[in-house]
Amino acid sequence: MPALRFEDFTLENVAFELRYAHKPILWDRMGVIAEQADHELDHIRYSQDMSEGLDLRHDMRYTLKVRPDRMNVIDHDPTNEKDVAEVSDSFFQIVRTSLNIDTINRIGVRLRYRNEYDNLEDASSALLDAPIISVPPLPMFNAEEGTLVNPVCQFQVHGNTHGFNCRMLAQSRQVSTTPDLNAYQFGYEFQEYEQHVILLDIDHFTTKPASVESIHVEDLISNSFHVIRRDLPKLLS
Repeated sequence: MPALRFEDFTLENVAFELRYAHKPILWDRMGVIAEQADHELDHIRYSQDMSEGLDLRHDMRYTLKVRPDRMNVIDHDPTNEKDVAEVSDSFFQIVRTSLNIDTINRIGVRLRYRNEYDNLEDASSALLDAPIISVPPLPMFNAEEGTLVNPVCQFQVHGNTHGFNCRMLAQSRQVSTTPDLNAYQFGYEFQEYEQHVILLDIDHFTTKPASVESIHVEDLISNSFHVIRRDLPKLLS
C-alpha cells in the first residue's frame, strides 16, 4: 500500500466555533438573529426544529448555529479559507451584538480531510501503515487470521495559549448528496451512498478567554489553516 501523503487528501469540512458564557437571552433574540443573517448573508433557510437553539442554512453550503453558550459556522463544501472566514465574521458580528457578548472563552477552527478508497480493507491497511500507528500482527486474542479494519488514532494537547484535538480513522460511511443528513429540516431532497475513507480531523483551539474587541475572525481562521497545513503532514511521514 502506498504511503499516505497529505496532498492526496481533500478538505471536506471546515467548522468555526466560539464559546461564551451562557446567554438565556437567545430564546428572545433568535428571530432578530435570523432576520439580520438573512439581510447580511442572503439565501437563508430555517430549520423546523428550534428546541436547542437557532439553526440556519446559507446558500446550501453553510450551516449556521447559535446555542445559549456557543455559535458555529460549518462550511460543508470548502473551496478556500477566505469564503468561510468572511461568512464566519459576518455571523459573529450579528451574534455578539444580539446576545451582548463581551468575552469569548474558547475559539476553535476544525478542519476535516478525507482520502477515498475502493473498500474498507484498503483504507484500513493504508492507515495502519502510517508510522504513527503500530499494531502487532495476528494472531491476537485467539483470532488467528482476518483483516484489521476501522483503525482509530486519537490524541489531544492543551498548551498555554492553544491546543488541538487530532483524530485519524478509517471507516465506511453513508454520505448524503446534500451537506448533512438533517437536510430534510431545511426542505432539501437528498440521496445517500456508501464511501470508504481515511479521515484526518484536526480541531485547533485557544485555551484562554479573550475579549470580543481583540478577536479578528478572519485572521484567526487564516492562522489555523496555516498551522494545520504546516503540521498535519508530520503525522503521516
